[in-house]
Amino acid sequence: MEGYIKSLATTWRHIFKRSVRPGGKVPLDELYETYGKKYGLSPNEEFISWLKDVKLKGLADTWQVVLINDKPPEDLKEEVVVEKEKFIVKKELDVEAVVSLPVRKAREILPEIMDLSLLKYALQEARPRANKDSLCRLLEKRISEISVLSRS
Repeated sequence: MEGYIKSLATTWRHIFKRSVRPGGKVPLDELYETYGKKYGLSPNEEFISWLKDVKLKGLADTWQVVLINDKPPEDLKEEVVVEKEKFIVKKELDVEAVVSLPVRKAREILPEIMDLSLLKYALQEARPRANKDSLCRLLEKRISEISVLSRS
């Protein structure tokens, strides 16, 4: 099931046993693994209906269900947004872009970065910032990997 639940709130919200930032997304696959299988729901229409009726009841102005490359269920058409698959164009990252990465995205992107100076500057920027400890550990690990590779 491709898609996510998007936060339309202007502040952080706690839902689905996690904190979600403004504009943040919670993948439907993760929610299905947590709730859908537990309650024996089918992965498409039944699960989305259950989410709207049980978990998101009364929160329609705060959360939006977005399906990617899929048709919305007939009874939920006005409440579900369908988004075409996006092709991500890789661009040159700057220090601020690396520092602002969430940890999950950083785990995907950092192994592809080979610019040692970019990583060092990003680590230097991220160290004094709050809630960047995990990112700093990932940056330190990547810097040491590149240093070992360059010695070989």
